[in-house]
Amino acid sequence: MNTQGMPVLLRKPVRYDLNRNLAGFTIIELMMVMIIVGIVGLLVVPMFSHAGGLRVLEVTEQMAATIRYAQTAAITMQTPYQIVVDQVTEKFEMRDADGSIVNDPINKVAEWSSSHLFSIDFNNHPHFTNITIDSAGFDDSPVLWFDYLGAPYAGPIIDNTPLVSGAIVLRNGSETARIQVEPVTGNVVVNP
Repeated sequence: MNTQGMPVLLRKPVRYDLNRNLAGFTIIELMMVMIIVGIVGLLVVPMFSHAGGLRVLEVTEQMAATIRYAQTAAITMQTPYQIVVDQVTEKFEMRDADGSIVNDPINKVAEWSSSHLFSIDFNNHPHFTNITIDSAGFDDSPVLWFDYLGAPYAGPIIDNTPLVSGAIVLRNGSETARIQVEPVTGNVVVNP
C-alpha cells in the first residue's frame, strides 16, 4: 500500500528497532570532554588556593583608602587627622585632632555595625575574619598624623616630628600584605 499521498493521521505508525542503531558517545568524544574538564580544573584550582591572599589584599586596599581619605580630609578641612592602629585590640580607626572617631560618609549604617564611624574591629567584623594586624608602626608609634598640608607625622603635630617610616602589615594565614606610608609626601603604597 502506497501511503505517500495519505494524510499523516491515516498512515500506519513506523516502528523502530531499538536494538539497532543505538546512538552514544564515541571514545574520542569522551576523551575530549575529559581533556576540557581537566584544563578548566587546572585554571580554577589555583584561584581557590590563593583566595586568602586576595582577601588580605582587599582588606589592605580598604585600609589604604581610609589612610588616603584621612590625608585628603586634613588638607580639605585644614585640620590634623590621625590614623590609630591598635595591635592588641585589633582595631583600626580614623580620628580627628581631638581624638574623636570620624564619621564615615559612605557607610552610614552597615548590617555588621551599629555605628557609622571609621572604626574597624578585626575581631568583630565579618569581612575581616582570620585577618590580623601583624605589625603596625609609624616611627615606633601606633598613630599616624596628617597635618593641614597632608604631610605625615609620627606623633601629634605639636611635636613637629616628621614621619621617617611607617607601615602596617596584615596577615591571613601565610599570606601577608603591607601598607607603606612614605615620609614627606604621605604617599600610600600597597605591597602584596
